[in-house]
Amino acid sequence: MSDEQDELNEPIGGNTPVDVAATKLHPPKALLTWIVVAVVLDFFLPLATFASELRWVGFCLVGVALGLFAWSLQTFKRVGTDVKTTTPADNLASDGPYGISRNPIYLAMITLGVGLGLLLGNMWLLIGAIVFYGLITKLVIEPEEAYMERAFGDKYITYRCRVRRWV
Repeated sequence: MSDEQDELNEPIGGNTPVDVAATKLHPPKALLTWIVVAVVLDFFLPLATFASELRWVGFCLVGVALGLFAWSLQTFKRVGTDVKTTTPADNLASDGPYGISRNPIYLAMITLGVGLGLLLGNMWLLIGAIVFYGLITKLVIEPEEAYMERAFGDKYITYRCRVRRWV
C-alpha cells in the first residue's frame, strides 16, 4: 500500500480505518474566498460595468444556482449519504441533478459566482469563475472521483460513463 493510501486509511476516532475523498480544498470556504476577494478587488480596482439587462441574467443565474444547490442536497438526503467530503459516502447519488451532472453542487457554486458577477457588475467574479473551476476540478473533484471508484467500483464506473463531470 502506498504512503498516500496509508494516509487515506488512518483511523478517525477509533481503530477502524476510514477511506474518504482526500480533497485538498474545502469548497464552501473556496467559494466564500472567491466572492470576498472579487468584491474587495472590485472596490479598489473595478474592471468593467455591465448593461442592466445582464443584471437580470445574473439575478436569474443566482436563482438557478440556489435551486440546483437545494435539489442536490435534497437528493443526497433522500439517498442517505452525507454531503461532506470528510465522511465516507454511504450511497451513490445518481438520479435527480446527479443524472445530469456528476457535480451539481460545484456547478451551482460556479453558477452562483457568475450570477453574482453579472448582478453586481463585478468582472472579478467572472474571472474568478475560471480559477474556481480549475481549482475545484484539480483539488476536489479528481480526488473525489478516485474515492468514489474505490468505494463503489463498477457501479461508479458505469455512472461516470453515463453522466458527464460538469454538464
